[in-house]
Amino acid sequence: MSGRRLGLLVPGFSASEEDWCIPALLDLVRALAAEDDVRVFALRHPAREERYSVAGAEVIPFGGDGGGAWGRVLRFRRVVRTIVAEHRRRPFDLLHAFWAHEPGALGALAAARIGRPLVVSVLGGELVHLPAIRYGGGEGPLNRHLASFALSRARLVTAGSRFLLAEAAERVAEDRLALAPLGVSTERFFPARAPRLEGAPALLSVASLVPVKGHAVLLDALARVAATRPGAVLHLAGKGVEGAALLARAGSLGVAGRLRLHGELPHDALPALYRGADLVVVPSLFESQCLAALEAAACGTPVAGSAVGILPEIVPQELLAPPGNAAELAAAIEAGLAPAARAGALRAPLPPGLALAGSVARWRELHARL
Repeated sequence: MSGRRLGLLVPGFSASEEDWCIPALLDLVRALAAEDDVRVFALRHPAREERYSVAGAEVIPFGGDGGGAWGRVLRFRRVVRTIVAEHRRRPFDLLHAFWAHEPGALGALAAARIGRPLVVSVLGGELVHLPAIRYGGGEGPLNRHLASFALSRARLVTAGSRFLLAEAAERVAEDRLALAPLGVSTERFFPARAPRLEGAPALLSVASLVPVKGHAVLLDALARVAATRPGAVLHLAGKGVEGAALLARAGSLGVAGRLRLHGELPHDALPALYRGADLVVVPSLFESQCLAALEAAACGTPVAGSAVGILPEIVPQELLAPPGNAAELAAAIEAGLAPAARAGALRAPLPPGLALAGSVARWRELHARL
């Protein structure tokens, strides 16, 4: 193989081609493995220990650790020793950790042992703290220290949006920072005809039902929109701890009959869902990037939502609202339902750097830099 030898550290990875554990990482690994020798160290998922191959890469999982502090210490030692042994077997050119806390810290320890550069990609809330909902890496001291350790030792730190890059810039020198979004497959997500979702209008949100995704704010906004649009229906695709609470809130707001819960859907079922909606809404209180917004945009469906993650880079200003503000989110939804917004979404292709091919080219450029 003519490419580089890459060691990727991830919290979890697909157990097979049909397992969309973290879809963007599966797509990325498949694309990188077309030219590079890729070994994936899956720290938490799947819950098995035998090696296997998927998407052209060799996957080395570590199973469970039994819980507790001592179990985590033993896992850390085992991961680092395994990476060192793999380097002796077939030397790496570099290590790349996705998420800065546990993967980043273990990547830093291993990179120091084998004398290879480390890339750390911040992909979630590792650098933020939202105490009202107990979200982010700042919530607990361990993850806070792991992320700090990783960022201080990485040769290069990447973020998937300018919004998140600004957070990282408070901790990392500019010459070690780079913008590198995860891309979406335009072979899977593209404009096409699809059955319409129920509702006039049909609003859609695709996200786990957890507090940081802002569904409670979205229900408040739905109540405002429904006052002038009696046919409005909100579709939620995803599962999580907030399901029952959201149903109760919808009842108290008088919009329970306008809510449709689809649960968790297979990744390949999402394109038709996006295409069938009038508007995709991202009400999140925080996003590092937001792949759902990119997937919807790639399908030609307009997006409105909070001014977080990648949204300010791809969504017109009038379709954005401050996080947590239901009144302004309702106004953004109304702007997104205008005929001009739909026409603009269909005319505007996904920026090349946010499609999978452009994203992979960016990763290759950064790997070459090291």
